[in-house]
Amino acid sequence: MDKRWAIIPAIWIVTILLIQIIGFILAPSQSEIPDSCPENSNNCHHVIVMMEGAPEDVHQNTLDWIESESRAGTISEKNLTSHSVFRTPGLFFPDDFFVETKCENGQSWIEIHSESRIGWGDYGVNQERVEELLEHLDSVEMDGHQC
Repeated sequence: MDKRWAIIPAIWIVTILLIQIIGFILAPSQSEIPDSCPENSNNCHHVIVMMEGAPEDVHQNTLDWIESESRAGTISEKNLTSHSVFRTPGLFFPDDFFVETKCENGQSWIEIHSESRIGWGDYGVNQERVEELLEHLDSVEMDGHQC
């Protein structure tokens, strides 16, 4: 085997290492959900959706879904707010995923914010991730108890 091919895995490892260092530097300083996506953003998706079930149930089902996803983990959780990080396949780019559930006027709602830390576009990955979570929550049997 030609020794020049051996450099390809080394370049891949160095690239991943650089992405992780840059991702660490660009990590949010706090785990509070942003109010909205940055203006003209091509790598962010933010929604607020009314839900059936108690906010605690909605949030727990959200955390269960996050933990079931590959390359994802929750890094902070406080009350009914959580901050998780998803990593893309191959180069492991970090995407921040914030969730907050609340009760307002007797109705439960969930606010979801998914945003890439690095780059200007995400090929629709953040919107797709949010839609997958909402589909999951729609498919889960939750206690009919409202807030």
